[in-house]
Amino acid sequence: MRRYGFDEESYFTFSYSAIRDESGGVLQVTCIETTDRVLSERRLQALRALSAQAGDAKTVVAACEAAIRTVTPAASDLPFTAMYLLDAEVRRATLVAAAHLQAGSVCPATIDQDGPDHDRSWPIRQAATTGGWVIVDDEIEGFGRLSSGPWSEPPRSAVVLPVAQAGQPHPAAILIAGVSSAKPLDEAYRGFSSCWARSGPHDRERTRVRRRAAPCGGARGARSSQNDVLLERQATSFARPSCSYLDL
Repeated sequence: MRRYGFDEESYFTFSYSAIRDESGGVLQVTCIETTDRVLSERRLQALRALSAQAGDAKTVVAACEAAIRTVTPAASDLPFTAMYLLDAEVRRATLVAAAHLQAGSVCPATIDQDGPDHDRSWPIRQAATTGGWVIVDDEIEGFGRLSSGPWSEPPRSAVVLPVAQAGQPHPAAILIAGVSSAKPLDEAYRGFSSCWARSGPHDRERTRVRRRAAPCGGARGARSSQNDVLLERQATSFARPSCSYLDL
């Protein structure tokens, strides 16, 4: 459906039981939009897969790699992604893994925020120091044609999100993610992206703490049960415009 000025991914359920008037004429055929439900279920499935893999990672690097590996099938929502680890001074970022991005200026092996080309690269330092979202829209054309996932149009914007680490003043990593050209970057979309950024190293850290506290044999079951409850709440929030997951 074309709305908001572009061809939007949308889903509908049609009822072919016509509603008739007193003379027997057809008044209408019911059509119910189910886009929010379809997207919520799809995103919940992706977050469950991520939580299962990242929770078993032994290191932060492994958790980041698992996050990108799991996001690869989710190109409908995140057409391209890259995860960078930050140094202690938040001056240098090292690529850990990427999906649907070619190595080079779009996805360099390292990003030096003090280097001569830092102003033509992703705004990693801004995201790390502010602890919030950075949306790249007008500048995205400078990166050339980026992967569009299953959609015909390339992404018009991307987001740069910090991946926080428990007990530390600065994030451990930065997630760069393309925004689908077939959906507006609304609160539900932002919530999904934020949950994704928080799930990698965070799930690893939560799992490590729970394994220390839980008896042997009970940790995995407890983790699965708690994660399912959390993800169900997140999926429900995707369809609620009033809910926000912007605080990382």
